[in-house]
Amino acid sequence: MSTYYIAHRGSRVFGGVENTKEAFLGGVKAKAYGLECDIRITKDGYIVIYHDPTLERLTKEDNIYHNVSVNDLTLEQVQTINLFQTYNDHEYTGHICSFDEYLTICKENNIVPVIEFKWTNGIRSDNKDKSIFDYSNIDMVMNKIKEYLKDKIFLKYCYNLVIF
Repeated sequence: MSTYYIAHRGSRVFGGVENTKEAFLGGVKAKAYGLECDIRITKDGYIVIYHDPTLERLTKEDNIYHNVSVNDLTLEQVQTINLFQTYNDHEYTGHICSFDEYLTICKENNIVPVIEFKWTNGIRSDNKDKSIFDYSNIDMVMNKIKEYLKDKIFLKYCYNLVIF
C-alpha cells in the first residue's frame, strides 16, 4: 500500500493563502501527489477556487465584499479581491484562483486534482428543502476537467469520493 500526500487547499508550508495559485505552487514544491481544492461558481458562471460560503475569513473588514458570497459576485469582481491569511506568524496575500489556473498547474506538474464541489450556483442540493436540487453546472465543470485532464481525477462531493 502506498501513501500519497494531498496538499489540502494547496500548501502553506511554502507560503500562500489557501486555495490560491501560490498555495498550489507550494504544493508542487512540496512534491504533493495531489492538490485539493474547493470550487464555487460565480454569478456570471465562471468556476473559481474558494472554500467558505462568504469572503469574511480571508478579507479585511474594510473590503466592500467582506461578508459577501463568491456565488453572488462576477468573475471580474472576484479577481479584484485581496485575500489575507496568517500562518506561522507571517501574513500572506493572494487572489482567488480560477479553475483554469488550478487545472493548468495540475496538468503542467503531473499532479492529481482533488476537487470538492461546494454548494454553489448550479451545484447544490438541500437536505432540508427537497425542492432545492440544482445541478445545472456539473456538466460544465466536468467538461472543463476533461478539457485539461483525461485521467487521475478525484472528485469529492458531499462526502463521497468518486475516482475516474
